[in-house]
Amino acid sequence: MEGDSIPKNDNVELKVAANELFRLKKQEKEIREQCKFLSEKLKEGVQNRTTRIGPYLFKKSIRKGGVDYKSIPELKGLDLDAYRKAETTAWSLLIVE
Repeated sequence: MEGDSIPKNDNVELKVAANELFRLKKQEKEIREQCKFLSEKLKEGVQNRTTRIGPYLFKKSIRKGGVDYKSIPELKGLDLDAYRKAETTAWSLLIVE
C-alpha cells in the first residue's frame, strides 16, 4: 500500500463497524450476482418482452446511451473540465492484513 504514511486506528468500535461493513459488502456482491442470474433467466423466459408474471410486471425499458464526447470533432482540444459537475467523494474498505 502507501506505507507508513497512512494513520492507523485501533478503536474497537471502528474495527467492529469495518468488519460489519466488509461482511455486508460481500453479501451485497453475492446478492447482486444472484439478482443478475435471475434477471437473465426472466429475460430468456419472456423472450425479452415486457410481461406480467403473476403479481409482477417484468418491464423492459430502453434509455439512450451516453454521449461519446471524444468522437465530436468540434470538441477536439477543448478542455471540458470547466463544464464538469461538482466532484464526488467515494470511500472503499479493503483488507490489508
